[in-house]
Amino acid sequence: MSYLAGDWAAEVSALYLIRTGPPACPQCNRRGFYGPRHDGNNRMYRLCKFCGFSQTVGCDAVTLRSTVHDCFDWLSIAGAKYIWWVQPTEEHYTCPHCGNDVRVDDHLVSRPVDDLSHPWWDISQSLSHDEALVYWTSQHRPGLHL
Repeated sequence: MSYLAGDWAAEVSALYLIRTGPPACPQCNRRGFYGPRHDGNNRMYRLCKFCGFSQTVGCDAVTLRSTVHDCFDWLSIAGAKYIWWVQPTEEHYTCPHCGNDVRVDDHLVSRPVDDLSHPWWDISQSLSHDEALVYWTSQHRPGLHL
């Protein structure tokens, strides 16, 4: 399915101008983890941090792999270790907290969508725009979704 710049702009507009609640992921249907994102350069994409669905404008969708480095400074969010999502072919990344090289295959974890005991299943799926903003801010994550 094509994902165009206009689609990305419509998702941004719905969230930040119209102030809708968090949208559902097109792959796993969870709310609060999926949304349009921008990397600070020119990359516009959408990502779900619950199942790993990711799609850059103009590209095919992919399912990212979930990792946790779990160094001393690794974050916990909403009752679970923060998941660092990597491309399917990515073999290493630099830990954003400790700066060490992380070998992906040594730090793979189950995606929340595949682990029914994962605490992120307990996050409300009916949050309004304002409720989502308050919730994620309370989790030290600015914005309307993880």
